[in-house]
Amino acid sequence: MPASPRHFIDLWRFDQRTLRAILDDAHARKAARIGWPKGRVDPDAPARDRTLAMIFEKNSTRTRFSFDAAIRQLGGDSIIATANDMQLGRGETIEDTARVLSRMVDAVMIRANGHADVEALARDEKLLIAGGGDNCVRLLPSLLLTRAEAREAVEKLERACEAARAKAAA
Repeated sequence: MPASPRHFIDLWRFDQRTLRAILDDAHARKAARIGWPKGRVDPDAPARDRTLAMIFEKNSTRTRFSFDAAIRQLGGDSIIATANDMQLGRGETIEDTARVLSRMVDAVMIRANGHADVEALARDEKLLIAGGGDNCVRLLPSLLLTRAEAREAVEKLERACEAARAKAAA
């Protein structure tokens, strides 16, 4: 079985076991948070001392708030920028942006206009990249699902991933 991908940008690259583990962890974290204030940090704080940069080439309320809340609940911090806030919107290449960000943050979530920008960021070996949706791939960034919804989502993802793997192999 191939190793799981380093980045969270193409769900079809993840094997069934990894997808199930991700969704099971999300479910367990959601269940543990019932009744807590939204800003309380999870006891294990797996993102403690980590910073997530969130880049929005296109706006999204749900993606922005779900990622910001998630990184805070996991114990980390976020920096939010639109393409207009950065040189990225004025001719800086995505590769230059990746080099700059890799010196300042641990991970990047990008809501991109196109999947090529997400893939270009992922070529930087120092950054962890999470796709926040683009014109090619739509992710469920919050993963806040009931167990039944999680199982249904995994089954749909497995079918879609198998189809994508078959198409890539053809």
